[in-house]
Amino acid sequence: MARILVQATFPHSRPKTHEFERVNGRFTLYMNAPPSVGLPYGSYPRLALAWLSTEAVRTRSREIELGPTFSSFMYKLGLTPVTGKRGTTSRLRNQLHRLFSTTIRCSYSDEAEGHAAGIGYTIAHRHELWWSPRDPEQRPLWNSVVVLSTEFYDELVAHAVPDRHPRPHGAQGIAPRARHLLLADLPDELPPKAVSHPVGGSSDSVRC
Repeated sequence: MARILVQATFPHSRPKTHEFERVNGRFTLYMNAPPSVGLPYGSYPRLALAWLSTEAVRTRSREIELGPTFSSFMYKLGLTPVTGKRGTTSRLRNQLHRLFSTTIRCSYSDEAEGHAAGIGYTIAHRHELWWSPRDPEQRPLWNSVVVLSTEFYDELVAHAVPDRHPRPHGAQGIAPRARHLLLADLPDELPPKAVSHPVGGSSDSVRC
């Protein structure tokens, strides 16, 4: 699982702007997306990113095939395909496009010690989603794939959080602990005062 999922999570509700910042102690997660696309939010992008991270570490490859059909990919995430404007297929398809269009910057700062570090990347260098949310069982002519950016892949392989748990029912390749971190409001590892705020808004002081 990607280290950023443990140290700071994505927005839980739809952001009002295309910029977002989450602070956890000395660690800051900053996200930026094209205004026409918007930022990813909710449990779907976190769940998809956990699966992608698991696959990247397992296969040692930047290119990841998502599955022959939309429904097959959703089953890998432990989701049930439901069509319609507010169904799971439309919502997941939208969140995946948002996730793969977002730029992320992670930074660490310790003013007392004079230390500062940071790394920035996009999740995907290239993504091709050929699925139809209206017919998740349809098998398209081309496979849907994601090619992770070199920076994100290198960060993931070098600093992935070890997966030492069995697979849960319904989610292939995602450990129960990882699934809990993604679907909960905040990971258990984070201090209770960890807060997030839109860029330009106020932020409370957070201690590790």
